[in-house]
Amino acid sequence: MTTLRTKLNAERSEATRTRLLRAARTVFEKRGYGAASVADIVNASGLARGTFYVHFKSKREIFIAVVHAVRADLLAGQMRPMEGTGTVRDTIRFAIEHYLKAYKASARMINLIEEISISDRIVKSAWLETRDALQANTVHSLERLRERGFADFDGDARIMAIIVGGMVERMGSIRYVLGYSFGDDEFFDTITTAYLDAARIHGDVPIEEARASGGRSTRRAPAKRAARRKS
Repeated sequence: MTTLRTKLNAERSEATRTRLLRAARTVFEKRGYGAASVADIVNASGLARGTFYVHFKSKREIFIAVVHAVRADLLAGQMRPMEGTGTVRDTIRFAIEHYLKAYKASARMINLIEEISISDRIVKSAWLETRDALQANTVHSLERLRERGFADFDGDARIMAIIVGGMVERMGSIRYVLGYSFGDDEFFDTITTAYLDAARIHGDVPIEEARASGGRSTRRAPAKRAARRKS
């Protein structure tokens, strides 16, 4: 009985915390960080003010919790598995598309987080953790592709991850924050092509071949890429 009661209490507590986070996100997106108040968040949640302080100490603390929620959403979009088979290009396009869809859902909040990061070191640190987590996944993928002979980029994989990741992220901002209009297929296809070209990735490789363990690929880089490496 005690275990059941403890479980139910934990579930209720988590549901209340989630309710506060959703209300906070709505308030921050609508009013901005500076103009928003704990009272605004409490009113939007429909909960008592005391309930807020059971879960969060301050407006900043709940803002940081929203940053962490945005990170979870972006990582889920980035790491969503593709069903079926295809090529490396198909897989990268799938990841870009679903990451940018997650970005779209959080675009206003991301814009606010980056604005506050300029002046608040705690928010900046939390946002850098998000970027580092996203970047780590990209670094891992790029290193695996290069080790197996399916990517020919020179230099440090982390720098390349920052370059291609920054491009994708900036395109999300251009479309979903600034409001530039593109057709979905053209948008995702063009970003994918730019990503493959930047990291010199062999997009036509079947994904099962790229995932397989073993030595380096016997495939040769296209003449255009090979000539670039010699220059």
